[in-house]
Amino acid sequence: MRTSHSQYLTMVEFMEANGDLSKPSGGPRGRNFIQMKWKELTGLLNSDSSGDPKSEDKWRKVWSDYKNNCKKKCAKINRAASGTGGGPALHLLLTDQEQRVMQIIGVQAATGMEIKEAGFPQEEISTEMPNTQIILKEPEIDWNAPSTSSQPTVAPPPPTEAPPPVINEEEEWNPPPQKKRKNNLTKIFLDIDRKAREHASERDRVYEELERDRLRVREFEVRERVRQRDEELRMQGQWLEFMKEAMEAFVRFMERKS
Repeated sequence: MRTSHSQYLTMVEFMEANGDLSKPSGGPRGRNFIQMKWKELTGLLNSDSSGDPKSEDKWRKVWSDYKNNCKKKCAKINRAASGTGGGPALHLLLTDQEQRVMQIIGVQAATGMEIKEAGFPQEEISTEMPNTQIILKEPEIDWNAPSTSSQPTVAPPPPTEAPPPVINEEEEWNPPPQKKRKNNLTKIFLDIDRKAREHASERDRVYEELERDRLRVREFEVRERVRQRDEELRMQGQWLEFMKEAMEAFVRFMERKS
C-alpha cells in the first residue's frame, strides 16, 4: 500500500504538535489520550487522497518504520563523521523532513548529540538545521610496502599430543555399580491404589453388614406382626367361646322358665 509524501508530512506535523504517539504514556488518562490522537491522525491521513488509506494499526507500523529508517540513516552519517564507517567516501545527508523526525524522537545514540525530544507538553522546537555534506575518504595504504616490527615474528610451537593411556589387559573391566533409584512417583501411585482397594473392601463389608442388619430387622418386624396377629386371633377365639357359652346358658334359662 502506497504512502504519499503528503501523508508523511501530515504525520510529522501531527507528531510535532502532539509528541511521539508511539511511546507509552503512564496512567489510564495517558493511554486514552494516545488512542484518541491516533484515531484523529488516522482520519487525517485517510482523508488525504494522494495516498492509500490504511487502518490505525497500519499507520502505527508506517510511523515506526519511518522512524527506524531515519535513525539508521542518522547513525550511518554519524559513524562516517567520526571516522568509524570505513569504506569509500560517503555522500549522505538528512532531508529537512528527516531532521524534523529526529527532533521528534530525540535519539542521542543514533546522532551522537543530545536532541531535545518532543513530548507532552510539546515545546516549540526549531526545525531549521543546516544541510551538511559529510565526505569520508579512505586513507591510502600501500599494501606492497613491507611492514616493520620491533620484534621478529616467532612461530608458535607445535601442539604436543598427550600420550595414550596405558591399559592393563590383565585387569578385567567391570562396569560401575548402578545406584538403585526408587521411583517415588510409582510408590505413591501404588500406595494410593492399595488404599483405594482397602477403602472399597471396607465399604463392601459395611454394606453387607448393614444389609444383614436390615434383613434381621425386617424379619423381626414380620415375626412381631405374626405374633400380634396370633394374639388377636386367640383373643377373638376366646371371645367367641365365651359368647357361645353365654348363649347356651341363656337358652337353658329360657327353657326352664317356660
